[in-house]
Amino acid sequence: MRDTYTAEFKWDNARGAAFLSRTESANKAKLRLNLYAEHAGRFGQGAEFVDEGNLTFLVCDMNGLYDVVFQEGQLLGGITAIADKTCAIETGIQFRKAVR
Repeated sequence: MRDTYTAEFKWDNARGAAFLSRTESANKAKLRLNLYAEHAGRFGQGAEFVDEGNLTFLVCDMNGLYDVVFQEGQLLGGITAIADKTCAIETGIQFRKAVR
């Protein structure tokens, strides 16, 4: 992905990696989100969309490590490789709220 930024982070008890990518359009971002879900189905234990308030996240079980991904317009972002699902979702929510 072009225009993608990554960082390692520690947030409360969670350690992992975060990414943020700007795509050419909202449609391309949605396509990439769906491809991410397909990838989780092929190489992990699958993915599900989870609604938290007015935000929707893709939660992927990557064989015991969790990725939480969001799309906002042409942005695609998320956190990866968190061992606890609940912690991963909460960390993903906080990261999403921090992205403007």
